[in-house]
Amino acid sequence: MTENNTMEQQPANGGSNLLAILGIIIVVGVVAFVMMRSSDAPEAPVQENTIIIPSETEDVELEATDEAETEDAMEEGVVEVEMEAGMFYFEPSVMEANLGDTVRITMTSVDMDHDFVLDEFDVQSEVIDGGETTTFEFVVDQLGEFEFYCSVGSHRQLGMVGTLVVEE
Repeated sequence: MTENNTMEQQPANGGSNLLAILGIIIVVGVVAFVMMRSSDAPEAPVQENTIIIPSETEDVELEATDEAETEDAMEEGVVEVEMEAGMFYFEPSVMEANLGDTVRITMTSVDMDHDFVLDEFDVQSEVIDGGETTTFEFVVDQLGEFEFYCSVGSHRQLGMVGTLVVEE
């Protein structure tokens, strides 16, 4: 009887081992299949999640075509700034103006809720959602360097700050 008990247990153990090996083969096969599918899948369009910043050449061309408008704005003491607000950054992060200038900022959020705050000039824009744009302006009446920031959540602490430099 001892021999029968031993023989009966062997197929059970052999069957368990066979099931374990079969399970491992299936898991490896599924992982291999998923990896092959992901490498064969077409790549997602890069431009959907990529911020395109014009090259210096494009900037020069834009400045050349808008030169008359820029000169008129400079004569009137208006500094126009096209600003991009993204995940914990402002672009540009440094702005320059002369004492008495009007600074007009057109800010576009590229990804989530953002605003613009500049305490020394009592400036706080509306909070805009990703894809939205807002325009606001203020007059600089103090000399120095001033920090502006996004007051949404912890964006400021995460580095979403910039500097306004005001000279004579």
